[in-house]
Amino acid sequence: MVNNYNSNTSVGQSFYEAAFTPRLGDIWRNTLSVDEVSYLAYYHALVAFIEDNPNSELARRELLYFYCLPFMSNKQSASLTKARGTLPTNNLYIRQILQASCQLYVNPPVRTISGSGGSLDDFYDMVNGSDINSTLNEAHKVAKFTSECLVRPYFEKVILSNGKESGQLLFEIIAPDAYYWLSDDLGNPVLDIHRYYFANDGKAYDCHWKWMSDGSVIVVDNNGNLIPSEMDQIQTIYNSIPYVHLQLNIGVNGESSSMWEMLRAQLDYNKYSLLGDNNVTLNGFATPVIINMGFTEGDTLGAGMVLAKNNIASNSGLLDPQIDYVDPPINFPEIDDYKNTSIKNALRSANMPNSLIDRSANLQSGLAMQIDRQALDEQRISDESRMKAFDKELINKIAEVSNAQLNTNYGVLDVSIEYVETVYPSDATADYQLTRQKFVDGVLSPRQYLRLTTDLDATSDYLKTDEAALAYINKNKTASSGVIDSNTNSNEVNNV
Repeated sequence: MVNNYNSNTSVGQSFYEAAFTPRLGDIWRNTLSVDEVSYLAYYHALVAFIEDNPNSELARRELLYFYCLPFMSNKQSASLTKARGTLPTNNLYIRQILQASCQLYVNPPVRTISGSGGSLDDFYDMVNGSDINSTLNEAHKVAKFTSECLVRPYFEKVILSNGKESGQLLFEIIAPDAYYWLSDDLGNPVLDIHRYYFANDGKAYDCHWKWMSDGSVIVVDNNGNLIPSEMDQIQTIYNSIPYVHLQLNIGVNGESSSMWEMLRAQLDYNKYSLLGDNNVTLNGFATPVIINMGFTEGDTLGAGMVLAKNNIASNSGLLDPQIDYVDPPINFPEIDDYKNTSIKNALRSANMPNSLIDRSANLQSGLAMQIDRQALDEQRISDESRMKAFDKELINKIAEVSNAQLNTNYGVLDVSIEYVETVYPSDATADYQLTRQKFVDGVLSPRQYLRLTTDLDATSDYLKTDEAALAYINKNKTASSGVIDSNTNSNEVNNV
């Protein structure tokens, strides 16, 4: 396959294509078409604003450069090119939006896992001892902004103190600019993931990990040649591709949407920051204007030159020589005001709470905060069902990978998950009475009741089942408050 990915900001080409298709085209030149590479360039622009590392910072500079370039004259574009390495790379507002929108895994949820095969107690310990919640929190952010990502669980072998070999559960997140779904000759899915490998010369080179539907994998370079040193790392053959696909913001026809308009708003913010900085730097000093000095064409000013005040003859007589200093206009306040107004409008369009939009706003009461965050709560409800399904898929993929790597024998696991509800500040006594009444009325389960009224750790045995939660309540009741009969309805409570 021969493709021409050379992009010199041609007419009709998007700014993200101009910024990224040359590099991405080189990576995928033997695999993808021009249109498919453009698809990855779109994702690469989004991913650049949710990561913070030297490569993503460089990508944000390139994106801003090509975003501004079409609106500049030749002279202005020359100045932009000079500043290319120092262009603003702010991604603060995007990160704040994702932090506000992705709260499901900030507090560890409670998982209930049942099934056949190996010891579920060992499985619980394995999962709870990992960073699964922080991984899912990051995956939620990536998918929220870009619309999708991949998560892979795997085990790194460790030697225990008793000398036995075990496995530490780890995870990796693959952003959508680094993979592409292909098909083999039989129409089976093939997952192609771009990575780097380090050769003996210490340099990083492109490679492609191609996972087949049967769980096998080959590693090739950009030209399709096998890389033996990378193949040696693959010691496990899985029964399926060991990645779980997360997709959010699913709309009509099954298509998902990203937060692209928020990316453009952040780029506009950075553009106005560039204009404001240039205005202050270039117009912050008075400019000398020298007239009527008797200079002839070709004369130049230089160090050590003495300025002679010669009167200049004109039709109306002699003109006095003059040296003035002109103060250029400084428009920074107007630019800064427009920049802040623009980003605030974008935040409102993204249904962000006023506390995020206006930092000078007064502290809100619990009810006012709840009303202010109503749109975020609706987004949370929309995300919950998909994240629960993804959580279940990931737990079962962990079991599958454990069977392959650690020789366990877990079957298909049933998983239920309960997220910690958003708590708004309010009267503590009234909150407790309301929670108690919900429990008595059967609206809350014993586990939910304990989570809302105690400081028990999310991994506590008492929060694994409703029976264990009732045992905790019975154990801690005083003799005068009565005893909950665990044989009656689990929500019928006397004197709780």
